[in-house]
Amino acid sequence: MIATQADHRLTHSRLQCAKTCLRKHYLMYELGLRPDKEAPPLRVGRAFHIGMELMGQMGVEEAIASMEAVYYTASLAQGADAESLAIERQMVFCLLRNHLWRWGPMDAEIQVIASEQVFGIPLQNPMTGKRSRTWTLAGRRDKLVKLPGDRLAILEYKTTSEDISPESDFWRGVLLDSQVSLYWLAALDAGLKVETVLYDVTRKPDLSPRQVALLDECGNKKVLDAQGQRVLKKDGKPRQTSDSALGYVLQTRPETPEEFYHRLLTDIEARPDYYFARREIPRLQADLEEARYELWQWGKILRDCRRHGRWPRNTGACRGFGRCSCWDLCTGGFEPESGIIPAGWKQVENIHQELEE
Repeated sequence: MIATQADHRLTHSRLQCAKTCLRKHYLMYELGLRPDKEAPPLRVGRAFHIGMELMGQMGVEEAIASMEAVYYTASLAQGADAESLAIERQMVFCLLRNHLWRWGPMDAEIQVIASEQVFGIPLQNPMTGKRSRTWTLAGRRDKLVKLPGDRLAILEYKTTSEDISPESDFWRGVLLDSQVSLYWLAALDAGLKVETVLYDVTRKPDLSPRQVALLDECGNKKVLDAQGQRVLKKDGKPRQTSDSALGYVLQTRPETPEEFYHRLLTDIEARPDYYFARREIPRLQADLEEARYELWQWGKILRDCRRHGRWPRNTGACRGFGRCSCWDLCTGGFEPESGIIPAGWKQVENIHQELEE
Protein backbone atom coordinates (compact mmCIF):
# COMPACT_ATOMS: atom_id res chain seq x y z
CA MET A 1 0.00 0.00 0.00
CA ILE A 2 1.33 3.44 -0.91
CA ALA A 3 1.45 5.41 2.33
CA THR A 4 -0.75 8.50 2.62
CA GLN A 5 0.67 11.89 3.56
CA ALA A 6 -0.07 13.17 7.07
CA ASP A 7 -0.35 16.80 6.01
CA HIS A 8 -3.28 18.84 7.29
CA ARG A 9 -2.55 22.13 5.53
CA LEU A 10 -4.99 23.46 2.98
CA THR A 11 -3.37 25.69 0.37
CA HIS A 12 -4.93 27.37 -2.63
CA SER A 13 -3.30 24.82 -4.95
CA ARG A 14 -4.64 21.92 -2.92
CA LEU A 15 -8.15 23.35 -2.82
CA GLN A 16 -8.13 24.08 -6.56
CA CYS A 17 -7.14 20.48 -7.18
CA ALA A 18 -9.99 19.25 -4.97
CA LYS A 19 -12.48 21.52 -6.74
CA THR A 20 -11.38 20.09 -10.08
CA CYS A 21 -11.64 16.44 -9.01
CA LEU A 22 -11.63 14.82 -5.58
CA ARG A 23 -9.97 11.67 -6.96
CA LYS A 24 -7.16 13.80 -8.40
CA HIS A 25 -6.81 15.42 -4.96
CA TYR A 26 -6.49 11.98 -3.41
CA LEU A 27 -3.75 10.96 -5.83
CA MET A 28 -1.74 14.17 -5.62
CA TYR A 29 -2.28 15.35 -2.03
CA GLU A 30 -3.27 12.31 0.01
CA LEU A 31 -0.80 9.96 -1.71
CA GLY A 32 1.62 12.71 -2.75
CA LEU A 33 2.05 11.47 -6.31
CA ARG A 34 3.48 13.83 -8.94
CA PRO A 35 4.56 13.40 -12.57
CA ASP A 36 8.32 12.98 -12.62
CA LYS A 37 8.58 15.62 -15.39
CA GLU A 38 7.08 19.09 -15.14
CA ALA A 39 4.76 20.00 -18.03
CA PRO A 40 6.18 22.83 -20.21
CA PRO A 41 3.28 25.29 -19.61
CA LEU A 42 3.66 24.85 -15.84
CA ARG A 43 7.42 25.14 -16.13
CA VAL A 44 7.20 28.52 -17.91
CA GLY A 45 4.92 29.99 -15.23
CA ARG A 46 7.00 28.58 -12.40
CA ALA A 47 10.27 29.81 -13.93
CA PHE A 48 8.87 33.31 -14.42
CA HIS A 49 7.71 33.39 -10.80
CA ILE A 50 11.13 32.24 -9.57
CA GLY A 51 12.74 34.92 -11.72
CA MET A 52 10.50 37.62 -10.25
CA GLU A 53 11.41 36.46 -6.75
CA LEU A 54 15.13 36.56 -7.55
CA MET A 55 14.83 39.99 -9.17
CA GLY A 56 13.52 41.27 -5.86
CA GLN A 57 16.80 40.21 -4.27
CA MET A 58 19.34 41.08 -7.00
CA GLY A 59 19.67 42.67 -10.41
CA VAL A 60 17.86 41.22 -13.40
CA GLU A 61 21.00 39.86 -15.07
CA GLU A 62 22.19 38.30 -11.81
CA ALA A 63 18.76 36.71 -11.37
CA ILE A 64 18.86 35.28 -14.89
CA ALA A 65 22.37 33.92 -14.34
CA SER A 66 21.18 32.26 -11.12
CA MET A 67 18.22 30.66 -12.90
CA GLU A 68 20.54 29.46 -15.67
CA ALA A 69 22.91 27.86 -13.18
CA VAL A 70 20.33 26.26 -10.91
CA TYR A 71 16.76 26.03 -12.21
CA TYR A 72 17.40 25.17 -15.85
CA THR A 73 20.33 22.88 -15.07
CA ALA A 74 17.99 20.97 -12.73
CA SER A 75 15.28 20.82 -15.43
CA LEU A 76 17.74 19.25 -17.86
CA ALA A 77 18.84 16.75 -15.22
CA GLN A 78 15.19 15.79 -14.73
CA GLY A 79 14.86 14.86 -18.38
CA ALA A 80 13.40 18.00 -19.99
CA ASP A 81 13.83 18.19 -23.76
CA ALA A 82 16.92 20.32 -24.39
CA GLU A 83 15.62 22.05 -27.55
CA SER A 84 12.25 22.95 -26.03
CA LEU A 85 13.92 24.09 -22.83
CA ALA A 86 16.25 26.40 -24.78
CA ILE A 87 13.24 28.19 -26.32
CA GLU A 88 11.37 28.35 -22.99
CA ARG A 89 14.46 29.80 -21.33
CA GLN A 90 14.72 32.62 -23.87
CA MET A 91 10.97 33.26 -23.52
CA VAL A 92 11.18 33.62 -19.75
CA PHE A 93 14.33 35.75 -19.86
CA CYS A 94 12.72 38.09 -22.40
CA LEU A 95 9.59 38.44 -20.24
CA LEU A 96 11.64 39.15 -17.11
CA ARG A 97 13.76 41.85 -18.74
CA ASN A 98 10.73 43.51 -20.29
CA HIS A 99 8.69 43.29 -17.10
CA LEU A 100 11.37 45.47 -15.51
CA TRP A 101 11.27 47.81 -18.53
CA ARG A 102 7.45 48.04 -18.38
CA TRP A 103 6.99 48.53 -14.63
CA GLY A 104 10.33 49.87 -13.37
CA PRO A 105 9.16 53.51 -13.01
CA MET A 106 6.00 52.43 -11.18
CA ASP A 107 7.89 50.02 -8.94
CA ALA A 108 10.19 52.85 -7.86
CA GLU A 109 7.16 54.37 -6.08
CA ILE A 110 6.17 51.12 -4.35
CA GLN A 111 7.66 50.12 -0.99
CA VAL A 112 7.99 46.37 -0.43
CA ILE A 113 7.05 45.44 3.15
CA ALA A 114 7.39 41.65 2.87
CA SER A 115 8.22 39.29 0.01
CA GLU A 116 7.42 35.59 -0.48
CA GLN A 117 6.09 35.33 3.06
CA VAL A 118 4.79 31.92 4.12
CA PHE A 119 1.80 31.99 6.46
CA GLY A 120 -0.34 29.55 8.40
CA ILE A 121 -3.69 30.44 9.98
CA PRO A 122 -6.53 28.46 11.57
CA LEU A 123 -9.48 27.26 9.52
CA GLN A 124 -12.45 28.63 11.44
CA ASN A 125 -16.16 27.94 11.35
CA PRO A 126 -17.58 31.28 10.13
CA MET A 127 -20.76 30.79 12.14
CA THR A 128 -19.25 29.84 15.51
CA GLY A 129 -15.63 30.99 15.28
CA LYS A 130 -14.42 27.56 16.39
CA ARG A 131 -11.24 26.21 14.85
CA SER A 132 -11.12 23.08 12.75
CA ARG A 133 -9.51 20.11 14.50
CA THR A 134 -8.48 18.67 11.13
CA TRP A 135 -7.22 21.48 8.91
CA THR A 136 -5.21 24.66 8.91
CA LEU A 137 -4.82 27.15 6.05
CA ALA A 138 -1.43 27.91 4.52
CA GLY A 139 0.04 29.86 1.64
CA ARG A 140 2.86 31.96 0.35
CA ARG A 141 2.08 35.56 -0.50
CA ASP A 142 4.02 37.16 -3.36
CA LYS A 143 4.44 40.61 -1.85
CA LEU A 144 2.96 42.92 0.74
CA VAL A 145 3.59 46.49 -0.42
CA LYS A 146 2.82 50.08 0.41
CA LEU A 147 1.43 52.02 -2.56
CA PRO A 148 1.59 55.80 -2.99
CA GLY A 149 -0.64 57.38 -0.35
CA ASP A 150 0.53 54.83 2.26
CA ARG A 151 -2.04 52.26 1.15
CA LEU A 152 -1.19 48.72 2.21
CA ALA A 153 -1.72 46.26 -0.66
CA ILE A 154 -1.18 42.65 -1.65
CA LEU A 155 0.87 42.49 -4.87
CA GLU A 156 -0.03 39.31 -6.73
CA TYR A 157 1.91 38.09 -9.79
CA LYS A 158 0.01 36.06 -12.36
CA THR A 159 1.00 34.45 -15.64
CA THR A 160 -1.70 33.43 -18.08
CA SER A 161 -2.33 32.44 -21.68
CA GLU A 162 -5.61 34.38 -21.70
CA ASP A 163 -6.38 37.76 -23.18
CA ILE A 164 -5.60 40.44 -20.55
CA SER A 165 -6.98 43.47 -22.36
CA PRO A 166 -9.09 45.78 -20.15
CA GLU A 167 -12.48 44.38 -21.25
CA SER A 168 -11.48 40.71 -21.31
CA ASP A 169 -13.12 37.98 -19.24
CA PHE A 170 -9.83 37.52 -17.39
CA TRP A 171 -10.51 40.54 -15.19
CA ARG A 172 -14.05 39.45 -14.40
CA GLY A 173 -12.64 36.09 -13.35
CA VAL A 174 -10.21 37.82 -11.01
CA LEU A 175 -13.20 38.90 -8.91
CA LEU A 176 -13.67 35.22 -8.05
CA ASP A 177 -10.01 34.59 -7.23
CA SER A 178 -10.10 32.63 -3.97
CA GLN A 179 -6.30 32.68 -3.67
CA VAL A 180 -6.12 36.40 -2.97
CA SER A 181 -9.09 36.16 -0.60
CA LEU A 182 -7.07 33.62 1.39
CA TYR A 183 -4.08 35.98 1.40
CA TRP A 184 -6.29 38.82 2.61
CA LEU A 185 -7.72 36.68 5.44
CA ALA A 186 -4.16 35.79 6.48
CA ALA A 187 -3.27 39.49 6.56
CA LEU A 188 -6.29 40.22 8.75
CA ASP A 189 -5.27 37.37 11.06
CA ALA A 190 -1.87 39.09 11.43
CA GLY A 191 -3.54 42.41 12.28
CA LEU A 192 -2.69 44.05 8.94
CA LYS A 193 -5.13 46.53 7.40
CA VAL A 194 -4.88 45.69 3.71
CA GLU A 195 -6.78 48.09 1.45
CA THR A 196 -6.44 46.62 -2.02
CA VAL A 197 -4.89 44.00 -4.30
CA LEU A 198 -2.58 45.01 -7.13
CA TYR A 199 -2.71 42.33 -9.81
CA ASP A 200 0.44 42.20 -11.92
CA VAL A 201 -0.40 39.99 -14.91
CA THR A 202 1.99 38.76 -17.59
CA ARG A 203 0.68 37.04 -20.68
CA LYS A 204 2.66 34.06 -21.94
CA PRO A 205 3.70 34.52 -25.57
CA ASP A 206 1.74 32.63 -28.19
CA LEU A 207 4.71 32.84 -30.54
CA SER A 208 6.52 29.61 -31.31
CA PRO A 209 9.78 28.80 -33.12
CA ARG A 210 9.46 28.92 -36.89
CA GLN A 211 11.44 27.89 -39.90
CA VAL A 212 13.94 30.44 -41.26
CA ALA A 213 14.89 30.61 -44.93
CA LEU A 214 18.41 29.50 -45.80
CA LEU A 215 20.39 32.20 -47.56
CA ASP A 216 23.31 32.02 -49.95
CA GLU A 217 26.46 34.13 -49.71
CA CYS A 218 24.65 37.04 -51.42
CA GLY A 219 21.71 36.98 -49.00
CA ASN A 220 19.27 35.34 -51.44
CA LYS A 221 16.87 32.63 -50.35
CA LYS A 222 17.53 29.14 -51.64
CA VAL A 223 14.73 27.52 -53.65
CA LEU A 224 15.39 24.06 -55.14
CA ASP A 225 13.45 22.00 -57.66
CA ALA A 226 12.54 18.31 -57.39
CA GLN A 227 16.01 17.36 -58.63
CA GLY A 228 17.69 19.47 -55.97
CA GLN A 229 18.83 22.15 -58.42
CA ARG A 230 18.70 25.89 -57.72
CA VAL A 231 15.66 27.49 -59.36
CA LEU A 232 16.40 30.63 -61.38
CA LYS A 233 14.04 33.19 -62.87
CA LYS A 234 14.07 34.16 -66.57
CA ASP A 235 16.47 37.01 -65.80
CA GLY A 236 18.89 34.54 -64.21
CA LYS A 237 18.30 35.74 -60.68
CA PRO A 238 17.54 33.16 -57.95
CA ARG A 239 13.86 32.51 -57.32
CA GLN A 240 12.76 33.60 -53.80
CA THR A 241 9.44 31.78 -53.34
CA SER A 242 8.32 28.15 -53.31
CA ASP A 243 5.67 26.58 -55.56
CA SER A 244 4.36 23.17 -54.56
CA ALA A 245 2.67 22.60 -57.93
CA LEU A 246 6.01 22.96 -59.71
CA GLY A 247 7.97 21.13 -57.01
CA TYR A 248 9.91 24.23 -55.96
CA VAL A 249 10.83 24.06 -52.27
CA LEU A 250 12.19 26.91 -50.17
CA GLN A 251 15.09 25.61 -48.09
CA THR A 252 14.77 26.37 -44.38
CA ARG A 253 16.32 25.70 -41.00
CA PRO A 254 14.90 25.88 -37.46
CA GLU A 255 14.96 29.31 -35.80
CA THR A 256 17.64 29.49 -33.09
CA PRO A 257 16.69 30.32 -29.49
CA GLU A 258 18.53 33.64 -29.84
CA GLU A 259 16.59 34.54 -33.00
CA PHE A 260 13.36 33.60 -31.24
CA TYR A 261 14.32 35.88 -28.33
CA HIS A 262 14.81 38.89 -30.60
CA ARG A 263 11.57 38.24 -32.50
CA LEU A 264 9.69 38.08 -29.20
CA LEU A 265 11.48 41.21 -27.98
CA THR A 266 10.37 43.10 -31.08
CA ASP A 267 6.78 41.97 -30.56
CA ILE A 268 6.76 43.00 -26.88
CA GLU A 269 8.21 46.42 -27.66
CA ALA A 270 5.55 46.93 -30.35
CA ARG A 271 2.60 46.06 -28.07
CA PRO A 272 3.56 45.98 -24.38
CA ASP A 273 -0.06 46.14 -23.19
CA TYR A 274 -0.68 42.80 -24.90
CA TYR A 275 1.85 41.18 -22.56
CA PHE A 276 1.72 43.22 -19.35
CA ALA A 277 -1.18 44.59 -17.32
CA ARG A 278 -1.73 45.87 -13.80
CA ARG A 279 -5.00 46.63 -12.08
CA GLU A 280 -6.19 47.25 -8.52
CA ILE A 281 -9.08 45.05 -7.43
CA PRO A 282 -9.95 45.23 -3.72
CA ARG A 283 -11.80 42.58 -1.75
CA LEU A 284 -15.14 43.63 -0.28
CA GLN A 285 -16.41 42.39 3.06
CA ALA A 286 -18.95 40.24 1.22
CA ASP A 287 -16.11 38.63 -0.78
CA LEU A 288 -14.23 37.74 2.40
CA GLU A 289 -17.36 36.35 4.03
CA GLU A 290 -17.98 34.18 0.97
CA ALA A 291 -14.38 32.97 1.13
CA ARG A 292 -14.70 32.03 4.82
CA TYR A 293 -17.77 29.87 4.15
CA GLU A 294 -16.24 28.30 1.07
CA LEU A 295 -13.03 27.37 2.88
CA TRP A 296 -14.95 25.84 5.77
CA GLN A 297 -17.24 23.89 3.45
CA TRP A 298 -14.34 22.42 1.50
CA GLY A 299 -12.67 21.47 4.75
CA LYS A 300 -15.78 19.49 5.66
CA ILE A 301 -15.93 17.83 2.24
CA LEU A 302 -12.30 16.71 2.39
CA ARG A 303 -12.63 15.52 5.95
CA ASP A 304 -15.67 13.44 4.97
CA CYS A 305 -13.82 11.91 2.01
CA ARG A 306 -10.84 11.08 4.20
CA ARG A 307 -13.05 9.56 6.91
CA HIS A 308 -14.83 7.23 4.50
CA GLY A 309 -11.87 6.57 2.23
CA ARG A 310 -13.91 7.60 -0.79
CA TRP A 311 -12.84 10.17 -3.35
CA PRO A 312 -15.44 10.66 -6.12
CA ARG A 313 -14.25 11.29 -9.66
CA ASN A 314 -15.27 14.30 -11.71
CA THR A 315 -15.19 12.68 -15.15
CA GLY A 316 -16.11 16.00 -16.74
CA ALA A 317 -12.62 17.25 -15.90
CA CYS A 318 -10.74 14.34 -17.47
CA ARG A 319 -10.50 15.97 -20.90
CA GLY A 320 -12.35 19.24 -20.44
CA PHE A 321 -9.29 21.49 -20.77
CA GLY A 322 -6.86 19.03 -22.29
CA ARG A 323 -6.10 15.64 -20.84
CA CYS A 324 -5.84 15.61 -17.03
CA SER A 325 -2.36 14.85 -15.70
CA CYS A 326 -3.85 11.90 -13.78
CA TRP A 327 -5.52 10.39 -16.86
CA ASP A 328 -3.13 7.45 -17.14
CA LEU A 329 -3.49 6.62 -13.43
CA CYS A 330 -7.27 6.61 -13.56
CA THR A 331 -7.59 4.71 -16.84
CA GLY A 332 -4.59 2.38 -16.46
CA GLY A 333 -5.80 0.27 -13.56
CA PHE A 334 -3.58 1.88 -10.94
CA GLU A 335 -4.16 0.41 -7.47
CA PRO A 336 -2.56 2.15 -4.46
CA GLU A 337 -2.91 -1.13 -2.53
CA SER A 338 -0.23 -2.67 -4.75
CA GLY A 339 2.38 -0.33 -3.29
CA ILE A 340 3.83 0.17 -6.78
CA ILE A 341 4.31 3.71 -8.04
CA PRO A 342 3.60 3.72 -11.79
CA ALA A 343 6.26 4.64 -14.35
CA GLY A 344 6.41 8.37 -14.99
CA TRP A 345 5.37 9.21 -11.43
CA LYS A 346 7.08 9.77 -8.11
CA GLN A 347 5.99 10.24 -4.50
CA VAL A 348 7.10 13.51 -2.95
CA GLU A 349 7.83 14.05 0.71
CA ASN A 350 6.42 17.57 0.73
CA ILE A 351 3.06 17.92 -1.07
CA HIS A 352 3.20 21.71 -0.70
CA GLN A 353 6.36 22.42 -2.65
CA GLU A 354 5.17 25.95 -3.37
CA LEU A 355 5.76 26.74 0.31
CA GLU A 356 9.42 25.75 0.16
CA GLU A 357 12.12 28.40 0.16
